[in-house]
Amino acid sequence: MIDIPAGRELDELIATKLMGWEQGESWGSAYWVDSDGCIRFEIKKFKPSLYWEDMRLVVEEMHGRRGYDFTLEWYGNRYISWFGSMQSVGADTAPHAICLAALSALEGESE
Repeated sequence: MIDIPAGRELDELIATKLMGWEQGESWGSAYWVDSDGCIRFEIKKFKPSLYWEDMRLVVEEMHGRRGYDFTLEWYGNRYISWFGSMQSVGADTAPHAICLAALSALEGESE
C-alpha cells in the first residue's frame, strides 16, 4: 500500500505517473508539460492531493480515460477510495485518498 502524505511529493507522482506530464520551464517558471509540449499547469499550483479542483483531473483520468470504476466513501472519520478492484485507501481528506487510490491502482497495473 502506498502511504505518502498529501503535498508536493504526491502531487509530483500524480503528474508524472498518472498524467504522463514532464517538467518544463518557460518565462522563468516551472510547468507541467504534456506529451504534445502544451503547458498544463504551473508546478507550484497543481495540488491534486490537497484541492478538490485539481483532484477532479485524477478522477477524470482514472475513470473517464482509463475506464476504472471509482468509489469514494466517508467511513467513520476518514475518506475511503478505490479504483477498480484494487484495495481501498483511506485518508483524512478526499483529495488525498483519491490520489493514493489512483497510484495504488497504477501500481497494481504494473505487477
